[in-house]
Amino acid sequence: PESLELLKQAVSANPKVIRTWAKEEPIFQKLHCDDQFRKLVKL
Repeated sequence: PESLELLKQAVSANPKVIRTWAKEEPIFQKLHCDDQFRKLVKL
């Protein structure tokens, strides 16, 4: 999905901050089971 592509770009720019934010942000909770999301944020 486009959201994961945008998240990937953000992680490239600022990995530590974006990964931490994505893990804690409630809007991303539905993606916690998605393998691509888990790999991207190192969940």
